[in-house]
Amino acid sequence: MNAVVKQHINRKFSLHGLMLQADASKYLASLLTPLKLDSQKTEWLKRILDCILKTTLESPIVTKAQVESAVNECTTGDDEGDEQMMMQVISAFQTPRFFFSAERKKFVSAEELKLPVPTLFDSPEEKSQVFCHRFDVIKQRLLRHKLFTSDGAYGSGEAKMKLFSVEYLLTLKTTVSDVVALGMVVQLKDNKYFLEDPSGVIPIDISDCKYQSGIFTESCIVLMEGTFVDGFLKVKAIGHPPIESSENSRLQFGNINFFGGSLKTCAKASDKMKHLEDQNPSAMFVFCSDIWLDKSETIDKLKLMFVGFLDCPPIAFVFCGNFLSTSYGKQSFQKLTEAFKRFALLLQDFKDLFKSSKMIIIPGPSDFGSSVVYPKASFPAVLRKHFSSMPSVIFSTNPTRILYCTQEIVIMREDLLHRMFRTAVHIPQVPVKEMPSHLVKCLLAQAHLSPLPLHVSPVYWGFDYTMRLYPLPDLLVLADKFDSFNVKSHGLLAINPGSFSAQEQFCFKVYIPHSKEVEESRILT
Repeated sequence: MNAVVKQHINRKFSLHGLMLQADASKYLASLLTPLKLDSQKTEWLKRILDCILKTTLESPIVTKAQVESAVNECTTGDDEGDEQMMMQVISAFQTPRFFFSAERKKFVSAEELKLPVPTLFDSPEEKSQVFCHRFDVIKQRLLRHKLFTSDGAYGSGEAKMKLFSVEYLLTLKTTVSDVVALGMVVQLKDNKYFLEDPSGVIPIDISDCKYQSGIFTESCIVLMEGTFVDGFLKVKAIGHPPIESSENSRLQFGNINFFGGSLKTCAKASDKMKHLEDQNPSAMFVFCSDIWLDKSETIDKLKLMFVGFLDCPPIAFVFCGNFLSTSYGKQSFQKLTEAFKRFALLLQDFKDLFKSSKMIIIPGPSDFGSSVVYPKASFPAVLRKHFSSMPSVIFSTNPTRILYCTQEIVIMREDLLHRMFRTAVHIPQVPVKEMPSHLVKCLLAQAHLSPLPLHVSPVYWGFDYTMRLYPLPDLLVLADKFDSFNVKSHGLLAINPGSFSAQEQFCFKVYIPHSKEVEESRILT
């Protein structure tokens, strides 16, 4: 009987172009043989095979270790484990490190590339690689766009547009029109802009060019079209690189877990996670920003909020700073400690609520102890001591990630619009209420949370990958002091919950993952 089962197993794997090692086949047969019904054997074999196919296989020969891993994934189903896997908070420093390899034409992990572990004080070589890695992500995405791919069968024929490198342009001695180049906008001299890519730098003239939609700042990687003459690129049009949906990115690179979390593959490929998500259609997240805990009225409004959610606890409350209304100078530490103490006492009054809900706390740009360099660490332990007896309270980094079943959520607290205007090469002349859509287009096109010069928005060189927006998440929370907004683009929903305490608006947003809808909420005064 065991031999018949082994033959059936090997046949199923061979249909998918796979071959089991002898010990792997024997192990799998020993698991399936005790099952009495053939339908049970077939169902379990299908589930195990599906798990194996979702992983990245180095060869068509499947080992026993790979089979054991697939079996463990299929059989892990206890309620406590499910609950922990449903919602995972991923700090910036837990983000997987992947870099695009032009030779292999795929993303490769830092471990496979044998790169050293990054530190907060990396070598100057890391700084030189920051924008190169950003450029690689955008270029590989661009070259798969229909404008830059050939229409002929098997790659024959010519693409509609040809991309020129800076190095090639520098070799030209004649005037060339209809030049299309991809590069970073830099200002190496006062009021003089240049286009830079990994191969070199050329001066550009953008005095009479047309801009597509979006905000354009220094250090943005853009597409330029124009005429190359006398060592200059006379630019006619500037646009952001085309945005790629998450679905198209994953079609290209499979089920690699770019996002992070405990799953070995992308959560969207997990039938188990999808099933858990469908079982909780009423699950929700509450997002707030600028919660000034030094104001008594803010505490009163939070109490009303928690009372309102007692009958329908959300999966998590996500509270972003700033947590003080102003800077108190030398007294800032003491004021924030006192504010957190009052907040902890408030949470203690709602123990039943926080048995079901998590409280995720993310530092703001002006909070005491918050670094000016991204990614920003969570609040130090000395400020967290009042919450030590509350396991439901999670202090995380800025930015941070939340994986809820198959939904990927990225949260960042920064006044991005203000920062981008400071170094803008071009700001769209549109009504203020339309500006968020241009901000979101810039971030998605740049595949980065802060596509700004390092002197304006400093980033730890070795951790720049933690700011990457590729593939696109399902929800992007841009907690900004700007008015609240909702923007949809390429399968992504970007929201700003607005300032909770400023101007006593007490507004927040509620996100429902199952329907991907956002509800505007406000506590009336």
